[in-house]
Amino acid sequence: KSKNFALLVSGLLLCSQEILNLSQSIESDLMFSLFCIISVYYLENKNNPFVAILIAFLSILIKVQGLIFLVLLTICIYQKNILNKFRTPFAIFLFSYLLVYLSPYRYFLGEYKDHFRQFSPYFLNFRYNLNILSESMLPEFIQNSLFNYFIFLILIYALTKTLLNLKSISIHNLLILGYFSFFSLYLNQQGIRFLLVFLPSIFILFFELLDFKSLKVNFGIYLIALLVIINLQFPLTVNLPNHAFSEESTSLYSYINNNIDKKKYISAEKPRLIRLTTGTNAVYLEEASILKSPDYLLISDVNLIKYNAKLESYTLIKKIGQFNLYELIRNK
Repeated sequence: KSKNFALLVSGLLLCSQEILNLSQSIESDLMFSLFCIISVYYLENKNNPFVAILIAFLSILIKVQGLIFLVLLTICIYQKNILNKFRTPFAIFLFSYLLVYLSPYRYFLGEYKDHFRQFSPYFLNFRYNLNILSESMLPEFIQNSLFNYFIFLILIYALTKTLLNLKSISIHNLLILGYFSFFSLYLNQQGIRFLLVFLPSIFILFFELLDFKSLKVNFGIYLIALLVIINLQFPLTVNLPNHAFSEESTSLYSYINNNIDKKKYISAEKPRLIRLTTGTNAVYLEEASILKSPDYLLISDVNLIKYNAKLESYTLIKKIGQFNLYELIRNK
């Protein structure tokens, strides 16, 4: 829309306390959002639907919510009357994913078995999501109820544009409406990280909504510039806790690296974190994975009681802070 606007939006996100909080975690949402943005870029700017579809399918390997993005992208491609050209790629990818799902490597598609119970048909997260989007653009202590209404106005604008132009729906309107609705039904409140996927689309609608061509003025640029200035007046001074690389976490990674064979399997509450930091095979800790007798179990003190009855075949070999590492007892 505008290079100056893009620079201002980037500056605003760099000032965001909510965005900064993500830097202390190993999350897949940043990479997932990046894939979605690149896919939209190839669809809109490069006019290359095939690459857009390819990236959309790859996004499912990062987060299962990529299925939503794939559906939204398919709607846009269908409206361009070119969906028939991509029947073969769709069939190949769907068949490949089916093979992965039926194989022992289904964990590549995510570990979301217990997440289905966290849905509600009553949009209980709607107000929460409005608050989080507002808090991502304003200093934490500023009352942001007025800004909540502005975010709500953007949602109404996206819905109105979509309903009035059903034959040619913007991918940005679909992203905002689709994911805002999904995460208003999904009750796991995780701050801005779930909403990153449609943040660029929010700012694009900012630009459109406040573009007064008759006055040759775009108030969206001035509003974002004002928000950047306000944020810069109150620099971030908070000392964020480093949960992923705390002293006990680092000690745990070091112990695993020095004492456990990389070919062995660990069942852990945060398997992605263990895989990234140690290179060791790790699967999600649940009753089903314990029944398959992995070589090691990594259980925090919080969940120890939950799995205590499943530990007959294991012996505690190391305790580091809250982490309890159990090894499978081999029959001699």
